[in-house]
Amino acid sequence: MASGLGNVITPIQTQVFASERSSVTLSCNFNASGFTDYLHWYRQIGQSRPEFLVLTYSTTTEAQSSHEDTRFTVNIPKGGHVDLLLSTAAVADTAVYFCALQPTVKGNPCAPYNNQTQGNN
Repeated sequence: MASGLGNVITPIQTQVFASERSSVTLSCNFNASGFTDYLHWYRQIGQSRPEFLVLTYSTTTEAQSSHEDTRFTVNIPKGGHVDLLLSTAAVADTAVYFCALQPTVKGNPCAPYNNQTQGNN
């Protein structure tokens, strides 16, 4: 979705399915008009409010999550693309994941991921 400044961020896939203990990559494309734009990742589990996962900059190539769960990292392989990497998926990670440019989810919502983690049966 576009913000008032003309910035756009959209998920590459709107649904991602994964098995427990597998690695998961959620990706968004962005078109940012600022010199250094802030990229945010959030997740929303059930009806709870969105939980902040990580903040990085569009001009960097990677960032470690400031979230206490170290399984989340961010990769920005080339300009205009950002990945959220989850190293070991668990059923508890089933959530809606949001990628956002400043001014975050409240001011610049984007289409969420509907991540459905499935266990190995």
